[in-house]
Amino acid sequence: MGTLKIEHLRTFLFTITILVGPAVAPCPGQSLEKGQIAPPFTAKDANGKSLSWDQWENMAVILIFHSEHIMYSERGLRAIIKDLSTEKELGGKAAILLITSGKRDLGTLTRVLEQSGLSFSITVDPERKNFARYRVVAFPTVYVIDKNRKIVHIDKGFGPLLPLKVTAAAKLAAGLIDEKAFYAATTKSGSGKSDHNALKLARTLRMVRQLIAAGMYTQARSSLEKVITKDTDSVEAAAMLTKVLLIQKRTKQAEPWLRRVRELAPGTPTLHLLEARFAIEEGRPEECLKKLEGMDGRKPEIALLRGLAFEMKKDFKAAAAAYRKALQDLQGALK
Repeated sequence: MGTLKIEHLRTFLFTITILVGPAVAPCPGQSLEKGQIAPPFTAKDANGKSLSWDQWENMAVILIFHSEHIMYSERGLRAIIKDLSTEKELGGKAAILLITSGKRDLGTLTRVLEQSGLSFSITVDPERKNFARYRVVAFPTVYVIDKNRKIVHIDKGFGPLLPLKVTAAAKLAAGLIDEKAFYAATTKSGSGKSDHNALKLARTLRMVRQLIAAGMYTQARSSLEKVITKDTDSVEAAAMLTKVLLIQKRTKQAEPWLRRVRELAPGTPTLHLLEARFAIEEGRPEECLKKLEGMDGRKPEIALLRGLAFEMKKDFKAAAAAYRKALQDLQGALK
């Protein structure tokens, strides 16, 4: 009976690590809308310098809210920056203000933002006052604000069209394109068919999270397999299907999807976590621990995987400590 309870706990924790990605507890108050004047904010950059709208006079601002606990937040940020970096004409006309909830990733975030080619500032908001002011309910949340401090675009949560929409909105806010061009860029990306497929995938991923929450793993797997193929360009979809298959202990079926994640996201934390979980299912705890080396351990899944590896090695004291940390990290992620 004890073994059964432990197995249920593992499955529950792995389910939560999939679901905890895109959302946080809602902030009180009415939602902000496109066309409104952006609220003021109170912030200092990493060097302690006070920040205000004045330093970006006559510039558009891309305001990004990031959480260090949410893997989709960093993935969305990287996708946005990659797309922005191709728009050289935004240089000097747009800036990025990143508001994050913790200090752990400041070095990494700085390196990511440098790739954009735009001026940027990073501020830490541990009390989340600005998160509440801007009604942040998902990560990343992005506000694109024009030089008159009017909100021209809002995006909440990671999705396949997020980078395209943010980049087009930044160009609109900077006066590089008009509303008609913005609409064309965000509704006819590439072709009608490819845009339709991207939206269909986004809807499917939302539905799959609900199925996972209900413990309906077979239905979740079936839903994903209907909309993606093994040459998918969606890291999120391939990673989610890999996780679901591993929860079901279908390692042979998970293997080709894991290979696809390797092709799309080599050397990323997402890949290392999937490889560590795969090693556990294959009965290789040492390989699992090796894959987790150097990871800072803030994500509940990291501590959980370490716990599983230690338990397989019969180091039950270390396993118990790791499981406790997984629960603590999960509580932190849900705050």
